[in-house]
Amino acid sequence: NPIHVTVMTPNMDEMVKEGIELDQHYVYKNCSPTRCAIQSGRNPIHVNTVNLEPQFRNQDDPVSGFAAIPRNMTGIATVMKSAGYKTHFVGKWDAG
Repeated sequence: NPIHVTVMTPNMDEMVKEGIELDQHYVYKNCSPTRCAIQSGRNPIHVNTVNLEPQFRNQDDPVSGFAAIPRNMTGIATVMKSAGYKTHFVGKWDAG
């Protein structure tokens, strides 16, 4: 007989009242595109659609032509930090 625990989340509840509740989530069949999406805030088609090695790159674009999150792309952690949040990400990077 499982125990059901109610967790009170007043801060998150307030955020939903003042903003948008995201209640549908999508992932890709490979891990890197999903990871790129959550870290960059962009659709992986613009970042890394498959698990490519770093040597696969666009020679004409030395900054963002790599098969990964471009070094000059602002990530979600940077945006959250600039808004006053403390950020921490745990897990595999595997996004370039």
